[in-house]
Amino acid sequence: EVRPLALDRFQMAGVDEVDAYHAAIAGEAPAQPVTYGRRPKVVSIQVSEQLIRAGDVYLVEIEAAITVAGDWRGGVVEAGIGSASRRVALLDADDRTARWPAAPEGLLTVTVTPGSAAAPTGPSMTVTHDIAGLLLPPGVPTNFLLEVLADGTRRFRWTPPADPDLAGFRIRYLETSEGRPAWGVMKPLNAGLLTASPWEVNEPPAGRWTFAIRAVDTGGRESDDGARIDAELGPARQGPTLLFRVPSAEGWPGRVTGLEQDDSPLVRLEGPTLDSWGDLEAYSWSQLEAHMMGLGGDGASGTVAGSYADRPQDMGQETTFGLGAAQDAGGTLTLQARVGATKAACEAAAWADYVAGAVLTGRWVQVRWSLAGDGRTLLWLDHVRWWVIAPVTERRLLNLDTLTLPVASGGGRTIPSARHGLSRVIDVDITLLGFTGTTSLTPRISLETPAAPVLRLYDSAGTHQDSTVNLTLRGLA
Repeated sequence: EVRPLALDRFQMAGVDEVDAYHAAIAGEAPAQPVTYGRRPKVVSIQVSEQLIRAGDVYLVEIEAAITVAGDWRGGVVEAGIGSASRRVALLDADDRTARWPAAPEGLLTVTVTPGSAAAPTGPSMTVTHDIAGLLLPPGVPTNFLLEVLADGTRRFRWTPPADPDLAGFRIRYLETSEGRPAWGVMKPLNAGLLTASPWEVNEPPAGRWTFAIRAVDTGGRESDDGARIDAELGPARQGPTLLFRVPSAEGWPGRVTGLEQDDSPLVRLEGPTLDSWGDLEAYSWSQLEAHMMGLGGDGASGTVAGSYADRPQDMGQETTFGLGAAQDAGGTLTLQARVGATKAACEAAAWADYVAGAVLTGRWVQVRWSLAGDGRTLLWLDHVRWWVIAPVTERRLLNLDTLTLPVASGGGRTIPSARHGLSRVIDVDITLLGFTGTTSLTPRISLETPAAPVLRLYDSAGTHQDSTVNLTLRGLA
């Protein structure tokens, strides 16, 4: 025992042994091991690895996460493959993790000693880890998002995992249903491997779909498919739809107020229902069970208001239009909108309730979903999508020789839509009529500049070619 007496004085007291020792010696009680609670001890060592590339060779970065107890004041980590061993890290009182490079295969032995090997302050612990190296599957892609372009094209984005052995990605899809569909029953959305993000495609057709992505390494090993998207999509060719948005599949990029996201950014928004353990104690068992099932709060601590406002959208020019929207929601829902000639004017305008069939006029538009409740109903929002419906004009260009079109800056041919009375093109259909080459052509239409869409025709070697085509342009006059 140590007892302070003054700033510069303290008193110490000690005994030769604890009472249990004397009782055991006298035969009055069976001997029991004595545990000194403050003596530092390594409770567990969790070893993980990550593949890294160093020039032309591969290594692994080993991480040892250590759990300790007692008066931990640091220690030493020794590791080696086979019989070889070396000190790889010195830990201070605040360290619980050690990292070091190692060969990409072999049986690794890791020993952690409190204090030091020469002067240990507690018992050592040793674990082994079979290094997977190149046999380790790649990590899961993150930030898996889906955007729908003006013409209905589906644009997927994702962030690759930090894996030097990465070969590409596979995306699969299936019609959304209850539960989580297994990867094996989902349909491939792409043939081969995708090597770049973003990636655009016109599949699948309109409907509610679940998408999943996996990373694939050079050995064909796949990651987990933990990154998923649930989204309801419109048709791939939007027809009179000027704009189609699915913010719930984009990670809710707008402004969230009074609601919270679940663990993943790609799931629904919810209003919190409980604030403290005191709220839990006020519940009956039936009320608590209902809350655990996501049915609501106790009428006092539940959220009573929340909203989601999508980002303002530019339609390219001032026009007259209507809105369409759909969503799954809990609580009393009100759809609101505001418009403006500029983005700043739109964001400064007052919100107004939108009634189906109403006509708006402006260049910029912003849409908001407002939820209200009494605290007993859980407020939530998911599968949000909305679209702009505008008077669309159609122009047909028949037997057009693409050689007569201007050359686009990035390759291909520019379609001068203004020449045909359109200020903004939202959709292009193409029919190939004739090509003198020996291989087939694959058309690609870019609507990144709606006033001047770009047509590209690729042969099997990926070279731009020209041909005779029929074009159907749809857009704003």
